[in-house]
Amino acid sequence: MIFPLEIWRLIVREACAPFADETIVLSVPQYVEAAAREEAQDDTLRSSTLRTRQALVSTSRATAAEAIPYLFDEIVIRNLRHFHKMIRLLKTSPFILPSSNRHPSTYAAFVKSAIVRCSISDASLREIVQLCPGLRSIQVHDLKLIELSDWREAQRSLENLPGLVSLQLGIYRNLKKQFRSEPAVTLPNIQFFRYAGDSNVISHWSLPGMRHLVSSSSFLGSANTPSILVFLTKVGGQLEGLLVDTVKPAHLTIDVAALCPRLLCFTCAPLEREHFFSSIAPRQHPNLETWILTEVIIDDLVPGGLLDDSSVLLLPFLESITASNFPKLRSIRFPALLGSLHRLEQNHALAGRPLHPAVGSLSARWATDGINVIVPGMSSLHASLPSSRE
Repeated sequence: MIFPLEIWRLIVREACAPFADETIVLSVPQYVEAAAREEAQDDTLRSSTLRTRQALVSTSRATAAEAIPYLFDEIVIRNLRHFHKMIRLLKTSPFILPSSNRHPSTYAAFVKSAIVRCSISDASLREIVQLCPGLRSIQVHDLKLIELSDWREAQRSLENLPGLVSLQLGIYRNLKKQFRSEPAVTLPNIQFFRYAGDSNVISHWSLPGMRHLVSSSSFLGSANTPSILVFLTKVGGQLEGLLVDTVKPAHLTIDVAALCPRLLCFTCAPLEREHFFSSIAPRQHPNLETWILTEVIIDDLVPGGLLDDSSVLLLPFLESITASNFPKLRSIRFPALLGSLHRLEQNHALAGRPLHPAVGSLSARWATDGINVIVPGMSSLHASLPSSRE
């Protein structure tokens, strides 16, 4: 039986899902969920999706014409050898033109998302950006700034991507000199930005459309230059979501309520938790709707855990989460609790132990205040831990 073209399109589209436009990270909650998937099954899902798309391209000319755009919808580069092979492939012309009205000259025209997990140079970033004008999302885990001229060209290339809405950059090593982004760079359509590195590199960036920010450890600067404060002073007023990835230096204090008055979602993933709960986590906010506590694990909530450690101040922090301090708060999320329960199969010392008595009183008060406690995969915070399986 020969199917009409419309049927082929529906079949191929269903088989090739999910697509980059559906998985692009645009908010802090999405970022937290994507990070969890990345650790658990994201690579497996990507590999399965890629194999399906490759099979459709090789099945027949009819399926190839529909599947080719999806095959290059998202590219993932894992090492430099793969990078060079991918660049050569993206520069080639499609062996079968897609059935849509678009007839691009190269495969690069189909790319909407680029994920680079290896270390690349500023010149390599520029090459990717210039090759793929339809990019909507870019993730570069480790970008090396080698030549100021190449970095400037890379920034200008980013400005020429009108569809770019999500940008994640890790700039950990400036090999030759201190780089500053001059002249000014404007990326008007960026909604989500994750940055790790020296903030001087992006100190002249203008991100008027940014609503969600993830700041990582080195972005916090040195003991004498708390660069996150400088950056939040500039952009905090427009933020709706903020994740402070790690906390450094130890003396840094951030007044989140003052710097980010429109904030709806706040997330913490602290390394130095005793410092975070004392001077980073806000104790009140007029508009905050969602707390996401990514690093609170099940071990913290049993007797003898962090709730009993006066130096960490976790209990006073949790007790400060009330309707009077956070009048618009609707949910507190603990995304790491379920994953940490899996260790109970090997940890008989924890199995069957009750949770800290404070957990029950906190949960009851939050319920009275209309604040939902959300633990993905669990219906509620139980009164005791499950028994391990023998």
